[in-house]
Amino acid sequence: MVTGILNRAPLGPNARRGRLLLWGQVGGLLLAVLAAGRLPAQEPRNAGLVVQVPAVVTTEATNRLRASLFGPLTRFRAEHERDPKKAGGFVLVCDFNPDNRPSNSDKFGACLELAEYLRSLQAKGVRTVAYVHGDVTRHSVLPVLACSEVVLSAEPRARLGQVAREGESLSRVERVAYDEITRNRYPSAVIRKMYDKDIAVIKVRASQKNGDRYRGDDEKPRPDGEVVSGLDRGNPALYAFAQAREFGLCQQAPRDSVDEVMAAYGLSRGSLRQPLDRLAAWRVVAAGTVNGEMKEKLERRVKRALAQKANLIIVDLECGDGDSQAAYEMGLFLARLKEQYPERQLETIAFVGDQARNTAAFLAFGCNRIVMQRGARLGDFDGYIDGQPAVEPLRKRLDERDRGQPANPALREDLKRQLRAAREAAEGVVRKNLTEVAGLQHYPVLLAEGMLSRDLRIHAAVSTKGGSARKLLSEEEFQADQQGEKATHLWRSVDLVKPADENKYLTLGAERARELGVAQDVVHGLNDLYELEGVSPGEVRLADSDWLDSLADFLRDPWTSVVLVMLGITCLILELKMPGVGLPGVVSAVCFVLFFWSHSQLNGQITWLAILLFVLGLLLIGLEIFVLPGLGVAGISGILLVLGSLGLVAYGHWPRSNEEWVSFGQKLSPFGISILGALAAAFILARYLPSIPFANRLMLRPQEEAGEVDEPLDSAQAELHALLGAIGVAATPLRPAGKMQFGEQFIDVVAEGGYVLPGTRVQVIEIEGNRVVVKEV
Repeated sequence: MVTGILNRAPLGPNARRGRLLLWGQVGGLLLAVLAAGRLPAQEPRNAGLVVQVPAVVTTEATNRLRASLFGPLTRFRAEHERDPKKAGGFVLVCDFNPDNRPSNSDKFGACLELAEYLRSLQAKGVRTVAYVHGDVTRHSVLPVLACSEVVLSAEPRARLGQVAREGESLSRVERVAYDEITRNRYPSAVIRKMYDKDIAVIKVRASQKNGDRYRGDDEKPRPDGEVVSGLDRGNPALYAFAQAREFGLCQQAPRDSVDEVMAAYGLSRGSLRQPLDRLAAWRVVAAGTVNGEMKEKLERRVKRALAQKANLIIVDLECGDGDSQAAYEMGLFLARLKEQYPERQLETIAFVGDQARNTAAFLAFGCNRIVMQRGARLGDFDGYIDGQPAVEPLRKRLDERDRGQPANPALREDLKRQLRAAREAAEGVVRKNLTEVAGLQHYPVLLAEGMLSRDLRIHAAVSTKGGSARKLLSEEEFQADQQGEKATHLWRSVDLVKPADENKYLTLGAERARELGVAQDVVHGLNDLYELEGVSPGEVRLADSDWLDSLADFLRDPWTSVVLVMLGITCLILELKMPGVGLPGVVSAVCFVLFFWSHSQLNGQITWLAILLFVLGLLLIGLEIFVLPGLGVAGISGILLVLGSLGLVAYGHWPRSNEEWVSFGQKLSPFGISILGALAAAFILARYLPSIPFANRLMLRPQEEAGEVDEPLDSAQAELHALLGAIGVAATPLRPAGKMQFGEQFIDVVAEGGYVLPGTRVQVIEIEGNRVVVKEV
């Protein structure tokens, strides 16, 4: 068709030139169409690892590097054989200044071993990159120079050199090693100046270069030129970025962070692997529903592993649902471990199992690296948000209306609007917390946000300037790059990671998470993970339950809880009924402390509310007994508060629906029965305890008032026994202990049945030793 149009073009004096111009325009149009058709194609992405080289290089570090590379390098080669164009290359980045700390190893043998291993990797097609963003001195310089490329930072300032200390010189073997590692790659004089203070580096004149711009002043004949500033005789050289770039020791562009290095070499976030000097590997299991109990156990087990010098902690995730606040706090705890132990090269790996769901993402993002089991999912918050107390009733009402009732568009739209608002409110806090944890460990925050944003649209884009740089962009960011006055057209979308979907959050499968750089690897099980990390299963210690966990589980058993409450209330009544403070009070306190402590792990802060309600209830009951006798508002309120606090601890949260109130009542009923049993037991014990040998010694007697003179024991007992059946008047309030008046005589008595007002007629009904029991008549 195009040919026909061109052939029918009118001819004139300039017809030939016009036809050629038209053919050129059509050709350009066809090329543009072909180019546009290739836009979705993705450039090969590099595979690789980013490892942290310890400040003191050891043989163990080289062995760890071999083990760490085995799995990723094997998989890369298999993928490369299947599809060479898609596989890209393999890059190993060695970070020689973890946390910007200096590296200065004196162990020449270990450094030479690492350098030779890095050289051998280059022969196998691995691109080795040394990243220096601090001081690298002594023999740590040797493996840096062995890498195929060296990258230095400008800020923080990186410096490389000073292999020999002041007043020292290298042995012949050490000199030969440096010469062999750097031969035909760097100027010999520049390298020698790092360890030989007795030479000066001369920048030779153009007529005498012969391939080298820099030569030593000890060479014969002496090179013609000027001594480079700062590199005269006197001290070994320590090169910063500007000078190292001039000598060709490093790449021309500085990289001031590991993230910049990874972006420059096209590596994903999953490539990060931290220390090479791990001493001990521990596994901590987080299984079941996420709650305060899991938080307390996880923190205690991790701290126990750290106390045993653990450098690698694998957090085995088989959990989900539950309390997002507890999950958030666990994520923060894991993310901040490195800050709390700055002296230790600590690595945490989240192993996301196939049972992990929704809130487990907090714990995963809190770890340095994520490894997922094949078939596992990260995110999956749809059911979790819809199950929230503010969302679930509205969703059920909308479903019931859609199923059973005639259509009412206005009412249905109102319910949808309420449901949308409730979901947004439920999403808000969880999304904010999840993105905070992900940001602390430098995971893609946009993906974490998409896990709790239905209307968020996420693009995976590549740089239009060439190279392998990639970036995740929201729809707003992508449109700002493509349109408007400030459009830069720096990015080209190659994949829609998440569409804007009203009914779906972002959920990442294992393979998808690895593609996006969230997961470092995908494995079949824990044994594959151990192989990936270069540790045998026998070397990994399990941080499991200790005696505190067993005690808490025993105390939380429903029957144990009922017995604790019954015993606590029984002893509390005995302590109130008998004068003084004795063993019943101590036993009561211990019972309630154990009850609230065991449930505080499960319910977190709700337990503190229950404790306050319980104490307030006891105060009201005490007020009713000692100040306002009788069964009034204070007593009833106190009993209800005590019962409510016990039920609140056992249930876990305040009921929010009719079904939850029914369940709350079912939880509360055993405690009501235990209180009734405690009342019966208390009165039986109060009745018969004084007559039980030895047991009556546990009771404290009311002290006599100061100033009274003790009479001989026999005569006093005789007078007291003479009062049996006598009637007198309560001289003081009997609570239940107090004083009774017979004529001019005052006697210490204990009232049966509780509180007696002053002036009330009472009768002596029992005398045992010095204890006189009266009752109101």
